[in-house]
Amino acid sequence: MTRILHLIDTLHPGGAERVAVNLCNALNNRNLDTTLCASRAEGLFFEFYAYKNQYLFLQKRNALDFRSFFKLASFIKKQKIALVHAHSTSLYWAVALKLICGNRLIWHDHFGNRPATRSAQQKLLRFLSRFIDGVICVNETNKHWVEKYLSFDARRMLVLQHFTTQHKGTRNVNRNVLKLICVANLRPEKGHTNLIEALRLLKGTGVEFEATLVGADIDRYYQRVLSPMIKEAQLEETIKYLGIRTDIPLLLSESDIGVLSSEYEGLPVSLLEYGMAGLACVCTNVGACASVLLNGEAGLIVAPHNPGQLALALSRLIRDEDLREHLGKKLQKHVTENYSEKKAVDELSRFYQLCSQPTKNIQL
Repeated sequence: MTRILHLIDTLHPGGAERVAVNLCNALNNRNLDTTLCASRAEGLFFEFYAYKNQYLFLQKRNALDFRSFFKLASFIKKQKIALVHAHSTSLYWAVALKLICGNRLIWHDHFGNRPATRSAQQKLLRFLSRFIDGVICVNETNKHWVEKYLSFDARRMLVLQHFTTQHKGTRNVNRNVLKLICVANLRPEKGHTNLIEALRLLKGTGVEFEATLVGADIDRYYQRVLSPMIKEAQLEETIKYLGIRTDIPLLLSESDIGVLSSEYEGLPVSLLEYGMAGLACVCTNVGACASVLLNGEAGLIVAPHNPGQLALALSRLIRDEDLREHLGKKLQKHVTENYSEKKAVDELSRFYQLCSQPTKNIQL
């Protein structure tokens, strides 16, 4: 049996971290011998990892922490790890490990805006790509970029559909004021300033609503920028910031509309969670979001950086109960049928097998 190790920097709340934990749980559920390794820091998502006996924490202090590096190299050799699945920036250590240990290497690129990569990093990635046996991308745009700018073999690339472990939910809709929810870490690219401006415009139309923000306060961005903005818009009583929460399914069941206002995305797991909860959604047209929302048939799509459009879409959903019900059910059905754990693990298992072969043996 091929032994696999997933390598990620931390287990703090984030899209890449959630995907890594979900994949390791799912692979082990299939009896595929998989170890999860957090190199730099543990975090909230550690409690969601079900296979604690197949886990390694390195306590890495910096990029040149040789003690942690050789601890991992020794583990890979001793456990006869055949394939390292490196998430995001853990690629750099993973390449060095491959040179020492001789394992196969898959790079899972979670960055949702790869075409914006700077020239210097592009050159570094092109150099590192010669040591990579396969690349997993979060959307088709990134796949085309890797193929073109890194000159990577398209046969060894996969756009992997994410999935959510949340079960199909039932919403509690017995309330007077509609509730909006945005599940996204507080970072500039998540577009919270755009959302707050849209909510200010929405409030000005006389529409009644409540809004909840859920996510980690990355680099104190919320305190530095969003708090004064919320106060100036007189939305202190309308918007609640809950920080990091582990009861996301419960919060979604108590909400009516899911919203994401990102400037760029790969494929946000939050959007899949909205779908499983049966929420009507408004989302910016970035990454694979439009595909999840069936290009507008299962949710409303607006342009990024456009609070006016976002406010109008939210107003439309708030005022139209039948539309909310229709879009929520359609998205729930689509996510249930097309973003399943089984489908993702089947695709990933085939990709592992393919990337374990020499390039010359791969058939088009």
